[in-house]
Amino acid sequence: MRLLVIFLVIIIASCAPKPKAIYGTSVFSNKQLKTNVLKHLNKEELTPDDVLLKPFPDSPDESIALITEANYEILNEEVYDLNCHLLIINNKTGKITHQYYEDAEQTGWSTDAIFIDYIAIDTTAYPLQKSHQAFAILVHYRGSSQPNPYNETQLSLYTKTNKSLKKVVDNFTIYESVGEVNVNIDTCSAHFERIERQLSMSPEKTNSLNNILVTETKIHSNYQIDHTGDCNPKDSIVQIQTSMLKFNRKQYIQNREKLTIDE
Repeated sequence: MRLLVIFLVIIIASCAPKPKAIYGTSVFSNKQLKTNVLKHLNKEELTPDDVLLKPFPDSPDESIALITEANYEILNEEVYDLNCHLLIINNKTGKITHQYYEDAEQTGWSTDAIFIDYIAIDTTAYPLQKSHQAFAILVHYRGSSQPNPYNETQLSLYTKTNKSLKKVVDNFTIYESVGEVNVNIDTCSAHFERIERQLSMSPEKTNSLNNILVTETKIHSNYQIDHTGDCNPKDSIVQIQTSMLKFNRKQYIQNREKLTIDE
């Protein structure tokens, strides 16, 4: 396989800092911080536009930097998997304080029947301990079939350890949607089944780290002509269940604890 750099469309919420924002009391611009990251990694073939940069949760003097690289199949450039570099950079000094690398086998980020739509840094604070914050990387996949659309978002959590980072949640699916659509433009006929998983921190601990409560909602959505003559979805919640992610000293694993069903 040959190593190429892939440009990923990054979706950033409108409330995120503007590209020229300066985090904390930094005297460095975003471009300067990204340039420092590239110099540190000796990636002369890349530009600052290839670096995704976001503020570290609850730590305004630090930023998270992400770079992805793709391994393409020789005979099919639509099939690839991704390596990633994750770094923490000090906004005041411009120095790299933490560095982490995963190859494609470790990331699990790959395309085949479905492709990677975007990758983003989620700056939601995940307090695993009082002084132990984690941050998330989100990978969104999308299928190419119009009659059978498919979407999935996976979350991985990382936390600081010495001068590196540690992955504590590995590609946990927080959103999944499978549909059947009548592609006739004159027909309002589509059915979707969605699973949405919301994470929240629990005060209970396992092996010194807070448990993570998972609230899973299963939704059926049917598109129909409404009273105004428009084609709109009608959602119905068919199941809500909760589970707990618990730390086993290496990573968080899921444990079913209780089940509540709404119909």
